[in-house]
Amino acid sequence: MTIRHFRIFIAVYSEKSMTGAAKKLYMTQPSVSQAIKELETHYRTVLFERFPKELLPTRAGEKLYLYANTILSKCSELEDDMKEGSAQHILRIGANDTIGSSILHEYLKSFHTRYPNEEVQVVINKSSLLCDMVHTNELDLLLTDEFRSTPDLTFFSVCEEQFVAVAAANHPLSKKAIVSLEDLNNSKLLLREKGAEIRDYFDSLMNENGFHADAYWESISFDILLSTVKHGEGIALLPKQYVSSDQISNYISILNVPDFQYKQNLILAYKKNKYITPQMSDFISICKTYTDML
Repeated sequence: MTIRHFRIFIAVYSEKSMTGAAKKLYMTQPSVSQAIKELETHYRTVLFERFPKELLPTRAGEKLYLYANTILSKCSELEDDMKEGSAQHILRIGANDTIGSSILHEYLKSFHTRYPNEEVQVVINKSSLLCDMVHTNELDLLLTDEFRSTPDLTFFSVCEEQFVAVAAANHPLSKKAIVSLEDLNNSKLLLREKGAEIRDYFDSLMNENGFHADAYWESISFDILLSTVKHGEGIALLPKQYVSSDQISNYISILNVPDFQYKQNLILAYKKNKYITPQMSDFISICKTYTDML
């Protein structure tokens, strides 16, 4: 069997039809059918069940799909590595907005201190887009606190981020020793968009305690929420690591809200079965070591 057979098989699997796969691969339909027939003959099994409007993989087809994906992924990595030749490997790291604005800087500082000659490329974007880039080998590693697991990614928790309620230093609640959920409910709330994990948690918490928290200001960016807090516009819920010491002393205060206790996992992920380069291994080690010291 050749790489060509596996590419055709995956196209048929994805398109659920010989015709769709042929169009996708710019091949004739008979050529696609012949390739699938050759695979079935070689492995002495049926790979697809034929229905009037679609083809669905058999158990053997599902198994071959996993192997074929791994084989093609390794071939892609081999192509990339061979093209690079003896050139230095660039460590490509993706992070969502929260991580890119906070703890990632510490990881990179530690990495460059140990390995000053290693080149790093960083992409800050939405977690969903970064996951796609990991799948297509455009990124080596992903750091995010908004992770949705998928079968083809290896991932683990690096640490837990504690969230805190913050207000401008001159805000009335900054002077209170203990802030209640009712105090928050009576304030202008600066919240993440609906669907964000912290927003879902906070909405549930408020509802369980008889409150309906309406957002005065809603944003997908913690940067924007923090900036709005500094202008005295209301209360925001931010990762504690995100709020640096100089910002705390000069602009904002962390409120003591005993009933608000929320932690979110910081996830490091990479493509399953991916070859772990020395640079990747070193960076992963730094992430684990640094966060153990926090």
